[in-house]
Order: sequence, then structure tokens, then C-alpha cells
Amino acid sequence: MREASVLRRFNRAYTQRVGVLESSFLESGRPLGEARLLYEIGSGSPHGVDGAAGGVDCGADGAGEVVVDLRRRLGLDSGYLSRLLRALEGDGLVVVGADVADGRRRRVALTADGWSAWQDLERRSEALARRLVGALDPGRREALAEALATAEWLVRVATVTVEHLEPAEPEAVAALSAYFAELDRRFEGGFDPGGALTADAPAFRPPGGRFLVARNDDEVVGCGALQRVDERTAEIKRMWVAPGWRGAGLGRRLLSALEHEAADAGYVRVMLDTNAVLSEAIALYERSGYQAAERYNDNPYAQRWFTKALAPAVRPFAQGDGHGLVDLVLPIQQDEFGLAVTVADQSDLADPAAAFRAGGGEVWVAVHGGAVVGSVGVLHASSSDVVLRKMFVRADQRGSGLAAALLDTAVRWAGERGYRRILLGTTAVMVAAQRFYAAHGFEPIEEADLPAHFPRMAVDSVFLVRDLTAT
Repeated sequence: MREASVLRRFNRAYTQRVGVLESSFLESGRPLGEARLLYEIGSGSPHGVDGAAGGVDCGADGAGEVVVDLRRRLGLDSGYLSRLLRALEGDGLVVVGADVADGRRRRVALTADGWSAWQDLERRSEALARRLVGALDPGRREALAEALATAEWLVRVATVTVEHLEPAEPEAVAALSAYFAELDRRFEGGFDPGGALTADAPAFRPPGGRFLVARNDDEVVGCGALQRVDERTAEIKRMWVAPGWRGAGLGRRLLSALEHEAADAGYVRVMLDTNAVLSEAIALYERSGYQAAERYNDNPYAQRWFTKALAPAVRPFAQGDGHGLVDLVLPIQQDEFGLAVTVADQSDLADPAAAFRAGGGEVWVAVHGGAVVGSVGVLHASSSDVVLRKMFVRADQRGSGLAAALLDTAVRWAGERGYRRILLGTTAVMVAAQRFYAAHGFEPIEEADLPAHFPRMAVDSVFLVRDLTAT
């Protein structure tokens, strides 16, 4: 992929020039991890504090950072973050203790020596940045600044995460409050949520509901919810993206995630309502395959109603999927293709999690209406090869794009982990499957040319390979 190659080349050039590879970052006496953490602690509240025993009192000036917020913002493993904090604490640069405002949390703040070290790091960073751009003329410096600002924005957009959140959590309440405030500004006559902030929370919790947020580091920049209508239908509610994040495709990602959650929960259809003034939302729904529907509720602010049939949700295999996977695979093998195989003959069907994941592979299922309707797995074969196994789609889902979605999931997973090839074995009677694989970049490979680590099955007579480096 050209974009990945360009990004990797930039990363190599940039990290070489800013001192990331050095054991002492910017000659500060500390490696990059410690230096970055020190900077992050001080950049939000650069005040030196006394290391008093018993806790870290942030006081009115807001000194210090909540440790869990640091971990989320920097994307650090909790164990690694603890080691970094101990190193900084051992050097007398930070004090860590219970948050006096909430004893369940830990808070960290710079000491007076830590604040001095922060200032020194800031000076060194500023000097390096000025040296890097100093050789450029003003026009090129401005062009570089604009290009880097765009690159930072796009990287942030690409790395926004969509995750579950308890709807009564302060972050969820803040996002919903911002959503309601915007509706109040935009609706003619305003918007009165009544007690919805608290009254809706039970409906947005599992098993029937979900509440999702889009998160940029430790900032919630969007939200959306599901609530149960009936056994087969869910309603999408509270779709909102922060104004500064609009136009980046985040609304589509949130909507897609909500649809996936609904399908995974066993729903086969979603509904939603909106107001005619929210033209950008209506455009999003129409682009995403929603069809206009008749009024289905008594919401006084609703003027447009939509519905959409859900595609199956593709997700990693869970232990409760075992029976559903057997019910999918065996009838296809035995009844459609007359293969004399049983569960006992297939370790990857008898215990998929162990068969695929124990060696470093993965296995996925597609779920629709509470049933497993598709599957695919990849076995780790070598540092360069994975083997595609258990690629099945229920008859009524064929031709719907599900097979391509399953294969794409496996290909993407393998490519992200640096594998170079996907190999597979199938039977001569599965002609449609062979045509499908050929249409998706697979080519024949002779059995004699298969690597020694390829796990042959007795029923396999046709072998295919796809070069992942060409995608």
C-alpha cells in the first residue's frame, strides 16, 4: 500500500532527526518514554508541588494529572506507565498519590525539581524544532507547518477509537448535554430534553441497548446509542459528533459501529428519527442505505423517519458461538457437498479458539438474527504465511457481500501483522468457492510447491495462494 510506505518512510526520517533513537532524548538524561511522560504531566498544569505524604492535592490551580487519564491519552500499558512513574518518582521529579478529591484514583504532579526539568525539556524541544526548520525559507517553513498540521489532523482522525461507555458516566453525560444544547440552538423553538439525561440510561445498557463514544486520546468527540424496540428491531438514538470533528467521516464510523452492535445483539433491523433541520444527518443516513419510513413514534421533535435492514456482524469468535458454528459448517460440508467429515475430524471446528489462537491465528464469525451465518479463520503457519480455513457462508447469505466481508477481515488482519501470503486448500467440488477466491486475488499453487509448514487436510485437492504484498 503506497500510503503505508509513505508514512513509514516519514516515520524513519522524522524519528532519526528528532532524537527518538538516542538513549538520552534531547540529551536530557532520560529516554524518550520518561521524557514524554514528564512533558505530558507538566503541560496540562505546569506547577511544582511539594511531595506531601498521603495524597496529591491539586488545589485551585489544578496541578497534577489523573493517572488513568494519562494512560488513556498516551495509549500506554498500565504496567509500563507504572514503571515510568516509578522512575520519575525515584528521581524526585514527580509525586504520586491518592487523589484527595476522589480516593479511588491516583494523581501525579511535578515537584519543584520536576517543573525545572520540564522547563529544560521544553527549551531543548523548542531549540531542536527551530534548528530543523531554520534552513528553509519563510515560504517553505509555512508550507511545512501547514502540511504537518494536516498530517496531525488526519492521523488523529484515523486513530479515533469507538468504544462502549456506561451512559451515566460523566463523559457520557457531558457528550449528551452538548448534543442537547446543539439541538436547542438549531431547532426553531428550541429543544427540551426533559429528564432524558437520566431517564434514557437504562434503555442504553445491555442486553438490549448500547452506548458508544468516539474518543480522541482522552477526549470524547462523538456519541451514539441503541435501544430495543422489539425482538428484531433496535432504534439508533443520540447520534452526535463534536463540531470540530465533522467532515472527517466520524459520523459514518459511529453509525457503522452502532449497526454492527445491533446485528451482534441479534437485531436484524434498525430505525431512527431526526428533524428536518439536521440536513447533514439526513444526508448521512441516505448515503448509508437508510430508507424513508412512516412515523413510528410520538417524538414531538421528529420530522423524518428511517429504517435499514442490517447486514451480519463480523466479529471474533466467542466461546458461546461453538454450537452455532457447527450448525453452519457441518450441513454445508455433509449435505451440500457430500463430504464424509464430522466434528471429530476437525479440531478447528471442535475447539476453534484453541485451534486458531493458540498458534497466533484468529477466527471470526458473522452473526445475523442471533445465528452464526458465516465464518473464516487464519492459522499461523510461519513468519510470512497464514492459512485460510473454515470459510463458510450460509446459503441465504450468499451473494450478499458477506463472503467478501469475511475474506477482507482475514486479509486485513494478516496484512496488519506483516504476513506476506495467504494459502488455502479446498476440494474440487467447491467450484463456486474457487471462482470466488480467483476473483479476490488467489492463484493456483501446485501441491508440490506448498511449503512444508502447510497443514494439509485429507479432503483438500485444490490449493491456492494470495500475495499480500501486492495489495
